[in-house]
Amino acid sequence: MKIVDSVKRLFRRMSDDPRAKDKLPKLKKLVIAAVVLLIGWQLWQIGWTEVFQSLPAHPLFYILFLVMYLTLPLAELLIYRGLWKLPRFSLFRAFITKRVYNEEVVGYSGEVYLSVWATQQTGKPAAEIARNVRDANILSAANSYFMMLILLGLLLTFEVIPATVILPETTAGIWLAVGVLTLILLFLGIRFRHYYFQLPLPEALRIISIYAVRFALQHSLLVWQWSVVIPGTDLSVWLTYLALIIVINRLPFVPSKDLVFVWAGIGLSQFLDVSAAGVAALLLVSSALNKLMNTGLYLLIEAKKKKQDSGTANS
Repeated sequence: MKIVDSVKRLFRRMSDDPRAKDKLPKLKKLVIAAVVLLIGWQLWQIGWTEVFQSLPAHPLFYILFLVMYLTLPLAELLIYRGLWKLPRFSLFRAFITKRVYNEEVVGYSGEVYLSVWATQQTGKPAAEIARNVRDANILSAANSYFMMLILLGLLLTFEVIPATVILPETTAGIWLAVGVLTLILLFLGIRFRHYYFQLPLPEALRIISIYAVRFALQHSLLVWQWSVVIPGTDLSVWLTYLALIIVINRLPFVPSKDLVFVWAGIGLSQFLDVSAAGVAALLLVSSALNKLMNTGLYLLIEAKKKKQDSGTANS
């Protein structure tokens, strides 16, 4: 399925529909406002004073945030430069802009931007660029889901989630059938991958390896960052939060996923052995830092672009 092509067609239809132009921004603002109100209610229940007293003060928290912020554009730089052979700095700026679109506008709008930008920069056919972006997205999603299964296994091992809840003894036959069906679908997916996946196998393995290393590094640093703010917390708690953030990050067309994670993370803290005020403080600060970085870098990139365009026009 041509995901990027489908999304581009959807965006074109929405841009041509005056009703969509009027309603979609309002819907996005309504969703964000609802999440912010829910977070405010949660903070009021915890106690504003307790939350402010729990704000991260350790410098390592902020250093780790900066490193984690850069892991995605740097990983994408390694991935797409092998496909497009464009200057590193131009690609890096494009990936920052893509991130801003995905996180602050709506999911997959960043992929649409990247496809249009790369078509203009490379001179390659738009269909080829769209296939590159689509295939990279498929590999990224496959990597995330695979890692999610590993995390689920760890959660079962640490008995954060009782095994009987997920694998009740009375349904062993059903789970066996599900396992066999999964293997069959996996075989069919590999056998007929050329019908929906265009990248050569060596290139696909290179890309998914980069995604896997980035995923492991990103989430290891995330656990380290959380541990800096709330030391002594059991590892199983942080693994549960990792599972939550992975699920939220894969939700399509959801604006401000970081705020959704703040809301869900604060709610989850009530059921785990962890300080609700500490969780609220670290998630709020992380979300605020992320939005500041997105806004600051986007404005810087746009200002530099306007300066270059002005210089080109004058010459």
